[in-house]
Amino acid sequence: MWDAIRAEHVKLWSTRSTWYTLLGAAVVGVGIPVVVAWYAVRLWDGHPPAIRSHLTVTPLAPFAAWLAALALAVLGVLTMTSEHATGLIGTSLAAVPRRPWLFAAKAIAVGVFALTAGEAIVFTAFLLTRWIVGDRPIPFLTYRFPQEIHVLLSLGLGVMVFALVGLGAGALLRGATPVIVVVVVGCGYALPLIALHPPAPWNDRLAAVLLPKLAGQLSGSPQLTAVAHPLLSPPEALVVMAAYLAAAVGGGVAARTRRDAA
Repeated sequence: MWDAIRAEHVKLWSTRSTWYTLLGAAVVGVGIPVVVAWYAVRLWDGHPPAIRSHLTVTPLAPFAAWLAALALAVLGVLTMTSEHATGLIGTSLAAVPRRPWLFAAKAIAVGVFALTAGEAIVFTAFLLTRWIVGDRPIPFLTYRFPQEIHVLLSLGLGVMVFALVGLGAGALLRGATPVIVVVVVGCGYALPLIALHPPAPWNDRLAAVLLPKLAGQLSGSPQLTAVAHPLLSPPEALVVMAAYLAAAVGGGVAARTRRDAA
């Protein structure tokens, strides 16, 4: 099993799509929050105190994590679908005939990669935006690092879950890469918008169990992650995250076990 994990790790890092996706995740996950922070500072410095009291910027670390999660979910999809598109899945199965082991090795490699990249992007975005804001008391942008560290760790974990959901979706649908990407991105963007429309209290209940909201509730500080009306405690959010992981990995293993390699 260790050899299979190491092989998947090497395969992941030797693929151009990995580097492109990582670069894209870093550029949007760090660059866009930095631009927003810079713009907020320009507004703050250019207005009198009476106007400043009405200036509020949404927390930027969750925004960075959301952008990174979408990019790395695409990487999870491509990790499965690219092997089917190129025919290399047959070589992988020849090296690791036990299909559940092969998928588990892929899941571990993608999970470790996404967790590391997600934490790096979230921490970098927070530190850079905090440096740009400085001592300006802009709401949600003035919390110190010790107050935010548990939030940042939770957000990075959420990025990993998103990537593994993408991997599981790629295993279930395999060749239809554009369709899978649309479905996975929809889970991160469209579903939270849809959750706003059911009547109360079902809108809050639905939003609370969606992937983009879980990391904020897991952190125990939803006010720092732009989660409105949190309903889950940190242990409950962790259980729901685990359910997403179990569904993604379990579905991927089942798909790999019951289907042929084509």
